[in-house]
Amino acid sequence: MENVINKLSEIESTASKIMEDVNIQKKALAAEMEEKQKAYDAQIDSQTQKELENIRKKLEEKKESELAGLKMRTDTLVKKLDEFFEENHEDISKEIFNKLLRM
Repeated sequence: MENVINKLSEIESTASKIMEDVNIQKKALAAEMEEKQKAYDAQIDSQTQKELENIRKKLEEKKESELAGLKMRTDTLVKKLDEFFEENHEDISKEIFNKLLRM
């Protein structure tokens, strides 16, 4: 009987040591996974920042290109209006004057 009790005590002691080892390994794995997660998060943040910077750069270039095109079209339109005014300002003035006289 004492033999059985000793054997059970031995088994319980071994089981306790195994459980302690499992808990130690579990904590080590949890710490390792946390470090891997932090590294992954940092990598994703870095990639996201790079992509956002690329998008901002492309949008800025597109904006500048569109603004340049708009300025060129506006300048052309203003030039045409100036030319039209230079060619027709006397006729326009006479027409306005005549309309005022008819009132």
